[in-house]
Amino acid sequence: MPPAGFGRDFAYRYANEIETYDRYIGGVALSIAVDMRSTNAAYCQLISDADLRRRMGEAGRKRARAIYDWRVVIAAYQDLWAELAARRSRADPNTVARAQLKHINARDPFALFAPHASTSVSLHHRIRWANGGPADALETLFAQPLANYALNVILGAADCRNLVEAIRAESGREIGEIVEAFPVARRMHAFRTLLWLAKFGLVEIDPPAAPALPEESL
Repeated sequence: MPPAGFGRDFAYRYANEIETYDRYIGGVALSIAVDMRSTNAAYCQLISDADLRRRMGEAGRKRARAIYDWRVVIAAYQDLWAELAARRSRADPNTVARAQLKHINARDPFALFAPHASTSVSLHHRIRWANGGPADALETLFAQPLANYALNVILGAADCRNLVEAIRAESGREIGEIVEAFPVARRMHAFRTLLWLAKFGLVEIDPPAAPALPEESL
């Protein structure tokens, strides 16, 4: 998903009740992609390795019993309630009232949910058009309700076409090179558009190129 700083407008619109929570999380979801190459490789490994499936199943059962068994969950809730009650008893009522005004979702969601992402895509990641992606795929996406329900979080149609043309013309460019071609006010939208395209399989995102070795070590 995008790094912290690319969701400030999401936070502002939600905190000021310009958008509902559903629209807020929907926009965030459109800006997050699964790496399909890694996913396919993982599925193929699971399909071909019965022992790996067995070991993962056993590990999953152990984790479920250790974390999600009702005895564990209820005990955790009871500990939380006791901690909150203790905090309330010690707190100044005026401080509590002021704290309630600070809505947690006023934070940039890409900072708030950063620990959940396997990778935070940077300006140095490289992007390329996915093999076999049809030229008219963008128009198809814009027509799909599952893809177009929060178009205010990405670039408009004309800018999207320009973005796609830039990627198709030169695959493997750094994301920063592409994003910085847009005016400052639209760069967050351009970055999120790249993740939107990746979400639906039209582009692939590669890690940054390896840094050059120091001259003295060559």
